[in-house]
Amino acid sequence: MKRARMKQTAYRTGQILLLGLGMLLAHTALATNYDFPNKLPAGCSNAGSGNYTCGSLSLNWNDTVTISSPKPASITFGGPLSISSYVQINTGGLASDLVMTVNGAAQFGYDDQITGNINAASVSDGGFSTYNGSITATNGVSFGWLDTINGNVNAASVSDGGGSTYNGNITATNGVSFGWLDTINGNVNAASVSDNGGSTYNGNITATNGVSFGWFDTITGNVVGASVSDGGGTRYGKSITATSGSITLNSGDRVDGDVTAQANHGGNITLGYNTPVSGCVQSSSNSSGSISLAWNASAGGVCCLSGGSCGTNCVSNGSGQPMPPACTPPSVGPDHIRITDDGNGLTCTPETLTVIACANAACTAPYYTASAVTGNVTWAGAPGGSVPFNITAGGTTTVSLPVTTVQTVTLGTSAVNPAAIHPSDCWNTATATASCSLPFADSGLLVSAPNHVAETVQNMTISAVRKADNALNCVPAFANVSRTVNLKCAYANPTTGTLSARVAGVALNAGNNATAACDATGQSPSLTFNASGTATTTLQYADVGQMTLNATYTGSTGTGDAGLVMTGSGSFIAAPASFAFSGITAGPIKAGNNFSATVTAANAADNATPNFGKENSPEGVTLTSTLVTPAGGHNPALGNGMIAGATFTNGIATLSNLNWSEVGNINLNAVLTSGNYLASGLNASGVTAATVGRFIPDHFDTAVLQTGVAPAFVPMACPSGLTCPTLYNGMVYSGQPFSVQVTARNLGGGATTNYDGLLGFSKAVTLTAWDALGSTTTQNPGGGAVANGAIAAAAFRAGIATTATPAYTFAMAPTSPTDIYIRAADTDGVSSLRANPSTSVEGGIKVVSGRLQIANAYGSELLALPVNVSAQYWSGSAYVPNSLDSCTSIANTNFTQTPGPGAAITTTILGGGMLSSGAGAITLTKPAPTPSGRGSVNLASTIAWLPGSGRATFGIAASPFIYLRENY
Repeated sequence: MKRARMKQTAYRTGQILLLGLGMLLAHTALATNYDFPNKLPAGCSNAGSGNYTCGSLSLNWNDTVTISSPKPASITFGGPLSISSYVQINTGGLASDLVMTVNGAAQFGYDDQITGNINAASVSDGGFSTYNGSITATNGVSFGWLDTINGNVNAASVSDGGGSTYNGNITATNGVSFGWLDTINGNVNAASVSDNGGSTYNGNITATNGVSFGWFDTITGNVVGASVSDGGGTRYGKSITATSGSITLNSGDRVDGDVTAQANHGGNITLGYNTPVSGCVQSSSNSSGSISLAWNASAGGVCCLSGGSCGTNCVSNGSGQPMPPACTPPSVGPDHIRITDDGNGLTCTPETLTVIACANAACTAPYYTASAVTGNVTWAGAPGGSVPFNITAGGTTTVSLPVTTVQTVTLGTSAVNPAAIHPSDCWNTATATASCSLPFADSGLLVSAPNHVAETVQNMTISAVRKADNALNCVPAFANVSRTVNLKCAYANPTTGTLSARVAGVALNAGNNATAACDATGQSPSLTFNASGTATTTLQYADVGQMTLNATYTGSTGTGDAGLVMTGSGSFIAAPASFAFSGITAGPIKAGNNFSATVTAANAADNATPNFGKENSPEGVTLTSTLVTPAGGHNPALGNGMIAGATFTNGIATLSNLNWSEVGNINLNAVLTSGNYLASGLNASGVTAATVGRFIPDHFDTAVLQTGVAPAFVPMACPSGLTCPTLYNGMVYSGQPFSVQVTARNLGGGATTNYDGLLGFSKAVTLTAWDALGSTTTQNPGGGAVANGAIAAAAFRAGIATTATPAYTFAMAPTSPTDIYIRAADTDGVSSLRANPSTSVEGGIKVVSGRLQIANAYGSELLALPVNVSAQYWSGSAYVPNSLDSCTSIANTNFTQTPGPGAAITTTILGGGMLSSGAGAITLTKPAPTPSGRGSVNLASTIAWLPGSGRATFGIAASPFIYLRENY
């Protein structure tokens, strides 16, 4: 955490320096406002229809580029593009309004704002810039620090300086190298992936080569790489797979899934100190695979795969715990292959089949492997045949099945590699039944409906086609007529539902009720078919999921085609429009403590979508935090922000265990975890309408600090015979200032660095004294009081403030030695007194009544007179010497003198210095003028915590004495 704070400080410092430089230079450069097509930069021309060409172009500080009509626009640069700092391009538009194509390098400056899609040979910047669009580079992309990229990034390589946020997917043919404290909310696919640590990944990570994380990363998706390693302290929310190498997890990691070195590769798996894995740790023992458990590492199970069964023979168990049980053997290949069809084939056009490699019997999860699953889809018929398939990442592909004669074929598979564990099956989406029989007819209906956002109005088509008389192509079955077509809807994924699709404004159930489910009756609207045999109508569906539309046309005598029956089906996917927040716990919220929020998967009409989270492989939602205030503060990862799909009921999920471990105000962001609803290409997101917070520290810790240089320490060491508080194990005099440090902390004990006077989120703190750690019994024990116990809000830096002025003063002296414990509380009620008082961290100290003993001194009126002084404290029954006081400094200004008995004399106090082991001395000069007889002065200490008095007498020797001689 110390390193993280240093990094953040460096970011902020650099940001302030660059900002100051930018403000200076901004005054020296005249910004230009370009407006396409009304005012173009030199070297640019308008090719019409929103297309522009430029040569090599440079934009200066604070230049702006506005894209006016027509939109969308494209700008092609014949050479490099050089953008200075604080440049704004199309900031008032949409990313879809602009495409910039650069035939060379695109180099951006600092704090640029770009809204548009970028295609270039390479892309780089100076940091703190925002890109609202996709970035594609044939070579590398090199971002600075604290960038925000809201679109997808596709390049040969990607790197950054740290602190950046990626809200899209990242694809790199070579490596991806992240900095420190990055946030990646999309999927990462690259040859290799690495970072410096402290980063958050909210998507899946796939690398053909190695994955090497830093330390204290958070990964909420699956990780797949040839090998996987990290620096320690990393949290994995799902599974880790090494396809050909080893997996090395260092100290303090945590994995909430399986850890697998894939079979037949012999990868080694090492679990470091204090690393728990909730799932199965699997390694092949076909060659030299091994599993090593360091001290206090644990696993839900282990698997040394041999002969199709799991054992523990390859495990080196140094965890100090019993050997974990053997896991269920992992499957080498997919569970089975599933073929899905729409239930109706046509002889005039190939039938499209979807082929899925299933990871389980229900096929609710696709089988994933770094290598392809290959094979053939077969059909038994007249004459029968096969078509090859090749399934890569994601577990799904499509094939086209050409059957040219009327018949019913039986679908199957052959030559599946790697071999499936179970035989293939089939799924008819039209009837929602498991059937491998697929009829082909010479005529039918082609139903086409687009994937779309739930409850938006879409155009769909139904084409009536037949086999041409002398060819294998399809021609219209009828044209320029109106026909009544029976339409039914069915639930494909999930397989049940409560709302009906509507076609031409009619709900497809017997009651024409949009709030009721689809049924076997459907509706039969009249559709108008054009000259091409295609009817276009509207489609609406208020829920989410994959739906099937089944169409049947039955001829009649009235239409001259009695006996003709044509069927067909099509499917579409409706995705949520957004995620809405409600029921958020009101502030103030203590940092690190749980708070609640309700998330609703909503359609375009802002109504809940009941089927969200019921999909065969339930879609989920990932919540993240965006720091609103303080600007420039720390924004740690949101705790427990992963919402599993199964958590949703009727499209609504309520979480009560969210937490954020800093001080400030945040927005909550919701995004579809997969980033691609049911592989439709549709995504959904949402943000809180109002800020969440204010977040305040959970508690303070206080500490009494030892200051000074040995042996002049304050507090002083605890004297023999006294027992002092362990924090700090020392002693001060009543009224003597000592140093107190106050640290604002979250529930987990980490410092809340945003509790900072410069950031404006700290509060004034008051120190009080109590008789015991976490006590609520006696404030101000021994009848004392804290002086100078106020700490200004401005004194806090990164959650810590130190004051050297507090003192605890008894009302009466002497008072017996008294223990005090320092409590801190701010104006929000944050306190070092915790709910469980025994867990409070409050610095303690022993306070004693002190005095300075000034020895009575006697001497000649003709000589200077030394006076010994010594520090003492009240033991409870007497004042005793304090040999541990080497911290009190005495000077002539620490004493007063008043006339004593005898002749009036005048003398000056000299000397002083630091006490040594409690002892010291001062010197009084010889009286001037010399008195004719005995004279004296009364001495008194002005040191507040060491009062004392004594008398110095001139003209008399201390008695008894053996010999006295005066020199003249």
